[in-house]
Amino acid sequence: MTKGFDGERYSRSSRPQKEIGRSVIDSIKWRGDERVVDLGCGDGKLTAEIASRLSSGSVLGLDSSASMIEAARKHRAENLSFQVMDVTHLSFVEEFDLAFSNAALHWVLDQRTMLGNLRQGLKHRGRLRVNFAGDGNCPNLLEGMRRKMADERFRERFRGFRWPWYMPSAQEYARVLEEAGFEQIEVWSERADRLFSSEKEYRPFIENMAIVPLLDQFEDLGERDAFRQAVLTEIMDLSRAPGGFYEPFLRINASAVRP
Repeated sequence: MTKGFDGERYSRSSRPQKEIGRSVIDSIKWRGDERVVDLGCGDGKLTAEIASRLSSGSVLGLDSSASMIEAARKHRAENLSFQVMDVTHLSFVEEFDLAFSNAALHWVLDQRTMLGNLRQGLKHRGRLRVNFAGDGNCPNLLEGMRRKMADERFRERFRGFRWPWYMPSAQEYARVLEEAGFEQIEVWSERADRLFSSEKEYRPFIENMAIVPLLDQFEDLGERDAFRQAVLTEIMDLSRAPGGFYEPFLRINASAVRP
């Protein structure tokens, strides 16, 4: 997962992710006594909402970004804590009843290591419930980035660059969960297309989240700003639609149980 996020900027720009995440939280049948881990908790707003549903349980939010955890800790409560940790480095043993994740696992390239460690961290019959970007997600945004990365002015900066996102099909992710040893696996795709009403709404979504790992390729601030503006312009041109900027969102939902 990328560490370059700014937690406060993300908090102001992540309305689409929050709306999707709340629908996932609402879909879970809570007992109220669960021990929960939130993988890639971001600014902690959704983690805090989970904690509010746990009358006698608790939740731990994990994120590889120190800035995200700094923002998340503003939500700290008696049954809520946060820790800086890359989710591929999980080392818990039979601690959690439920592993939750929203809008984060597409940043994890090594899914097999992460899921293997997570399986160890779940209790017997512990549950997994996640939602993240799948194959076909945000095509305008990704095409705009690819075009500018290939532009003659910038392409040298991306020589050897490793694409930072994992966006599988539902069928592929079901196989990955099965190989990791999970049971009662259900994986399905969901459309959550969005019309951003203005540049003021759409631009921060692009700038504060999507292109963050690309900007790390630039040491010169002037060149970085030139690339940022070129990508923003390209993406907004591709996404422009009546009433604002349209971006298709394709999400992967997954539910599974540790035997």
